[in-house]
Order: sequence, then structure tokens, then C-alpha cells
Amino acid sequence: MQRLNSSVPCLLSLTAVAFGFIIFFFCWHFSPLIWSFRATKLALLVLVACSIAISTVLFQTVSNNRILTPSIMGFDQLYILIQTTIVFFLGRVSIPGVSTDVQFLIETAILIIFAVVLFRWLFSGSVSGLHLTMLIGVVCGGFFFSLRMLMQLKLDPDASIRLTDIMFANFNQYNVDLLVLSILAVIAVSMIIWRMRFTFDVLALGRDTAISLGINFRKTTSFILILVAVLVAVSTALVGPVTFFGLLVASLAYQVSPSARHVVILPVAALLAIIFLVGGQFILEQIFNMANRLTFIIEFFGGIVFLILLVKGKLR
Repeated sequence: MQRLNSSVPCLLSLTAVAFGFIIFFFCWHFSPLIWSFRATKLALLVLVACSIAISTVLFQTVSNNRILTPSIMGFDQLYILIQTTIVFFLGRVSIPGVSTDVQFLIETAILIIFAVVLFRWLFSGSVSGLHLTMLIGVVCGGFFFSLRMLMQLKLDPDASIRLTDIMFANFNQYNVDLLVLSILAVIAVSMIIWRMRFTFDVLALGRDTAISLGINFRKTTSFILILVAVLVAVSTALVGPVTFFGLLVASLAYQVSPSARHVVILPVAALLAIIFLVGGQFILEQIFNMANRLTFIIEFFGGIVFLILLVKGKLR
């Protein structure tokens, strides 16, 4: 209880900083002509920030270490592979006669099936050791990448160009058609996650301990992977894959937060992600006129954090 009480100043400070950047982002050089564009982009940045941060923390809880993330294990590459397969066989980005929202739901469902089958096996105890788990994840991600590149090489130039937009993260070019559905999906998933926050604390103690405390590890892990897959699908569909951003905010959240309980870690990670995305986009766009550089800066610092954690062996 004392640690939870000591977390209140941290949460309040991060909330104040996050809201400060949100206000600056929306009001700086404000014009009635651009309020709709600003509001849409702000909603997208906040949504992507929360999706990446929460999915990373949950994935690390399931995998029981603080190095693995959905992106490192190939989640986003799998989602892009699904979209590439659609273009390869149908010759277009969208499925004929299917709306954007329905197609997003179909792609997310396929991602969920693959994720649960593959990663539940990885985290079930059958594979021991971080390095072996990482090796399998990297191989899977490389396989997904190679397979979709092979299909892309066989596409005509027009179809290949249309795929380019979803293969690289871009916070200035996003899919507005999916924004409403994505907001509803993230809100629904967040409500479920918040109700399970105490279960996550038990899972963080380790597989054997969680089972001894009455947790149905296999069922709970599968359900969490479903939630993670939805959040990854949302962030990847909106802006593209971001490899190291989740690792960056999750690692900083554990360093900044006075408590490792998920009731604190989840909001701290989400607030840090909002600060980095909204604040970083505001500073680069309005002050330095470098609106398209945020992805490279995030990936650079995130990659450094990944190497540091890998060298130091920061396991739970």
C-alpha cells in the first residue's frame, strides 16, 4: 500500500506533462481551419502510444522478461505479411466488396490465431532460456519478412507502391478510415486489461508460482496474447511497424515507477508513450520543422536501450 501511495506523485507528474504536450500540440499556432486535422492526428498519436505501451508490458509479463516485445518477436511483420498476402492473391490492398473496418477485423482475427498458436508454445515452458526464445522469435520475424518480400517482388509496381505505406512507420501518413474502429477496440481491450490487472501481478511472479496460486496459465496466457494481438494490429494498421518504441517506454516505466504492480506500470508506460509521441512530434514539427524524423529518433534510442538490456541481461 505504501508503494502504491508513493506512485501517486509519479502518475500525477507524468499526467501533467502528457496533458501539457497535448495542449501545446493542439493549440500551437491554432487556426479554425486545421482543428479537425489536429484533433485527428492527436487522437491517432495517443491511440498508438497507448496500444504499443500496453501491449509491450503485457507481452513482457507473459514472456516473464523485460527484453522481449511483440515487435522484436515478429508480431507486426506477421500483420504486414497478412496484408501482403491479400495484395498478392487479389491484386489490391482491399478485399473486393469488403469495407475497411471488416477487412481490419479479418486481418486481426488471422493475427490472433497465429499469435496464440505460436507464442503460447514459446511461453508454455517447452522452450527454456531467453536466448533460445529470442532466436526463435527473430527467426519467425525474419521468415515473415522474407516471405512477404518474396511476394512483393512478384507484384506489379503499382501494387508494390501501395504496400510501401504499411511497411514503414509514419506518424504523418496514417489510415484515418480505421481510427473510429481502432478507438473502440483499444477502449474495449483497455477495460478488460484493467479488470485483469491483479492477475498480471500474479503472472509476473513466474509460470510455476502463478500455477501454484491457482492461475490457469495456459488459458490466461492465450487470452492475454489475444489482447496483445489486437493492440499490435491497431498500431500497425494505423502507422506501420515500430520495432523498439515499446521496449523503450516499458523499460523506462519500470525505472521510473516506484512500484512494479500493473496498476501502476500500465498507466506509467502509457503516459510515457504519450509524452514521447505527442511531445516528440510537437517539438520536431513545430520547432525544428522535422516532422518526418520522429520514427528514426525513436528507433535509434530504442535500439540503444535494447542493446543495453541485452548486454546486461535484465531478466525478471
